[in-house]
Amino acid sequence: MASLAEEPYAFGSTYVEAVTFSDQDWESHLGRGPYLIAEQDGLDVGIVRLAPGDEEDVWWLYSLWIAPKARGTELITLLLQAAEETAQQQGAQLLKLDVAQGNGRAIAAYLRQGYVALDNEAGTDDLEIVFSKSL
Repeated sequence: MASLAEEPYAFGSTYVEAVTFSDQDWESHLGRGPYLIAEQDGLDVGIVRLAPGDEEDVWWLYSLWIAPKARGTELITLLLQAAEETAQQQGAQLLKLDVAQGNGRAIAAYLRQGYVALDNEAGTDDLEIVFSKSL
């Protein structure tokens, strides 16, 4: 819930909306693919969700969030590696994600991890860039 309160644009929902979700809403939302959660000292400090794409060997990475106190650490590397391994175990050969054009810190992190911007593919809206990485 901290991630929704801090950065709702990354999740397609807000904290205010999420606290009103029914159990059925949560089951529907959480059933869309595996979530990977990083913990530190008993607190959630990172999350990422994966889901299969329309193409058989393509998976998508969604809703990556790192708690402010864990930013600038190796956590993003560890979360992305875990996401890549999980997608690969599900048969993915390519992992894609989209990121807001103004999110320079995330863009730099993805580039450091070997993701490549796809110039010919639009994100979910005109303000997003699609990245991919071969697995």
